[in-house]
Amino acid sequence: MATINFGPSSQGQLLSTSGPTTGATDCDACSAGDFFPQGSAPVPPYAQISSVTVSPQSIGSSSPPTSATITVSVFHQDMSQIANPEVTVEVGTATTSPSGIQVTYSDGGSKPTSMSGSSPATATFTVSSPNASGSVTIQASLANPSPAGQIAIMQPGSPSNGQATLAVTTGTPLQITTTSLANGHVNTAYSASLAATGGQSPYTWSKTGSLPPGLNLNVSTGAITGTPTQTGTFSFTAKVVDSSPQQQTATANLSIVVQ
Repeated sequence: MATINFGPSSQGQLLSTSGPTTGATDCDACSAGDFFPQGSAPVPPYAQISSVTVSPQSIGSSSPPTSATITVSVFHQDMSQIANPEVTVEVGTATTSPSGIQVTYSDGGSKPTSMSGSSPATATFTVSSPNASGSVTIQASLANPSPAGQIAIMQPGSPSNGQATLAVTTGTPLQITTTSLANGHVNTAYSASLAATGGQSPYTWSKTGSLPPGLNLNVSTGAITGTPTQTGTFSFTAKVVDSSPQQQTATANLSIVVQ
């Protein structure tokens, strides 16, 4: 049930409201004509966050999904007489567990949102790029009602209505685990493989520098195969790229000796 508090003036000044209010509310405590001749008090235009949701509820730094959509629903009341009413919906990090987790909010976490049309209005944001694993509490709020002075901002009926929880995980950094390659012999079939861990498979391999003549690198598997035709020491830099949206890379300096 809504509570409406009135000031002492003969105009029935509205001091505050609490609870959901959906239209004109009878002023049972007032004598007809003392405050409002009709015995009722219209609720002034206001906006109030009704819910915050996050989908999906868990994201990772390297393994998908790596981003989530925050949807903030804003209940608004009696904007029919206001031209172009809007409030700014803001989202940010209230708390993290453990402390120090950082995430990125699209649009800077702030977005003017129209209060015209049906209620509730919605504003959406994207959150991504966690730098550590744990739990992030996302807090939504309202600010900058426009036109100024014509729209009241009410706090959510419950603090939880203005918050949502996002679980974040961090994947293992991508790295090449191959530290050396076997020697080869001229005119003898050769086979070796580059290996990596972390990131998101499948991987894509490449190199800078030269393999021994007659050997080739498989870009999908990291296999080095063929028949070397020349002796010597051949140095190159192996590079691997994972398939995550953030596309991690790793490199390693290696060499093959052909005898």
